[in-house]
Amino acid sequence: MGEKDKRIGYLKMVTIEAYGMEKPGGSCQEDSKRTISFVFGVGSTGLSPFEMSLSGKAVGEEVVAELGKANVREYLGHCLLWFLPDVSVLDFPYLGVRVKEVRDADNREVIRAMAEIAEFGHDCSCCS
Repeated sequence: MGEKDKRIGYLKMVTIEAYGMEKPGGSCQEDSKRTISFVFGVGSTGLSPFEMSLSGKAVGEEVVAELGKANVREYLGHCLLWFLPDVSVLDFPYLGVRVKEVRDADNREVIRAMAEIAEFGHDCSCCS
């Protein structure tokens, strides 16, 4: 697998560790850590701001988002689904994300992800 293939991009299966933080550069709240896997870039409206912040990142890289000033639903978009049912990690002012794994998603995983998004609320804000 080439270096470009190890980076987050469309139709990659991505595994992240998400954690809450009180301030940027601060320590992660251990009790908030969650491992989340999802297929990148399958939302019907394109990339969410959350996905845009992860695009091109490699294993080991981190992203920190300020949730206190953001509309979490708009920031995560369809990716909110992957944080359910326990969204306590989103209760912190900052969300830290560390990339743990990036690999090609197989066809079954892509279809399953698209079906879950459709079931979640057809990728729009009218069901929130």
